[in-house]
Amino acid sequence: MVMNKITHAVTSKELLSVRIILFMAFLGHALVSLHVSEGYNLHYKIFSSVNIFDLDVEQALRVFGIFDLTMAFLFLLNIFIKYIAPIAIIYLLVVGVSGGVFFMQKTGGLFGVAELFRRVPWMFCSLFTWYITVKQRKLHYLLRVGIAFAFIAHGLASLGFFGLNGGHVELASKILSEEAASKFVYWSGITDSIMGVMLMSGLLSRWAAILGTVWLAFIVFLSVQVGIPEGIFRTGFFLMCLYVAMDKRCHSWKFENTLIIHNQL
Repeated sequence: MVMNKITHAVTSKELLSVRIILFMAFLGHALVSLHVSEGYNLHYKIFSSVNIFDLDVEQALRVFGIFDLTMAFLFLLNIFIKYIAPIAIIYLLVVGVSGGVFFMQKTGGLFGVAELFRRVPWMFCSLFTWYITVKQRKLHYLLRVGIAFAFIAHGLASLGFFGLNGGHVELASKILSEEAASKFVYWSGITDSIMGVMLMSGLLSRWAAILGTVWLAFIVFLSVQVGIPEGIFRTGFFLMCLYVAMDKRCHSWKFENTLIIHNQL
């Protein structure tokens, strides 16, 4: 009974729930770019790989950090959603492509799609908020497909395909030896890929979301050992997967029309 009430309270306020998810994602990313975490070094390298205008990297990352922070609070406070959601989608696409370019430069590989896929969940969350605010449609399946991209990205990268797994090994090394961590990441890549495909297709997707939520809770725990911003950022993934697990509407390809959205503060 209590769980049903919690589920109803969360899923009846889907716009607020997704805005909180986006807040966590942008806040965590902002703190890293503002050099609050060791993850700053990765942001530095990624920006340097696409810095065609020879900008000062530290100042540029500071600007991006402030931009991320601004976006986080605009989403949280429900300000100008119809305008900031498209901006967020374009921005995340650019960041994803930059990650792919960094992968290609670092490995010599031709494709870095896993690095782009990592940003798709936030793109789909932004699109979800835009559809509710502007089109008055609730496309819940966007959330399921979005988190599916996260699992597929993590799975491919962990398996050594189209993405970097150094961060994954670093997390696993918090509780395992380096050799054991590498093996653990490889096998987790297989399970992540399977869960991603299940979520993408809708095949037993709710069960996949439940298992994914438990797995992501563990990932958040490990992430906090690396740095608080990483924990905040990955909490966004956890909350998104938790919402998909709780809301049955995410597991259908249908959409709802809504005329009452202003009460979702």
